[in-house]
Amino acid sequence: MHEYFPPSAIAKIKRSIQSFSQNSTESLSEAWERFKDLKIKCPPALIDPDSLMFHFYQGLLVSSKKELDHSSKVGSFLDMTPEENEELVEKLTSNAKYWYEDRVPQQKAGMYEVDTFTALKASMESLIKRTIQDQFSASSHPNKQHESIAQANAYYQGGSSSHQNELVLSCESCTGADLTS
Repeated sequence: MHEYFPPSAIAKIKRSIQSFSQNSTESLSEAWERFKDLKIKCPPALIDPDSLMFHFYQGLLVSSKKELDHSSKVGSFLDMTPEENEELVEKLTSNAKYWYEDRVPQQKAGMYEVDTFTALKASMESLIKRTIQDQFSASSHPNKQHESIAQANAYYQGGSSSHQNELVLSCESCTGADLTS
């Protein structure tokens, strides 16, 4: 076998079969055709038929797995023999070749997927905007800062019971303490 299939080629074929997965826009018949192409490249002694069908099934989307399980004679696709598995998939996919489906999976209304970078960028922009607003507000109303510091000092000294449930935050711009409700 090493004469026709060098170890690196064998490892590559084996890895591609073991990591097979159906694409989200791919039908069962398209996934099966792609898997058959991988199977043809695989020497018969490399992976046994049970393992081949197991890797195919494991790489499918949930909807395709359900279709195979519901169509199987015994209730579970993997409980059938590899020959029965191939026969069932061939039967299902040969029928599906005549179907035309132009639909693309729709996203749910109001649901947006945001990648990590975009979310982080939006968070940073919001933080910068709030910091600038806080600095502007602190410079235009310096007396409010001093009132807050006085209230915080009174709170720490136990002089004010009306502020028992308020949170005291330190202000980075003036290093004072601010009360927040």
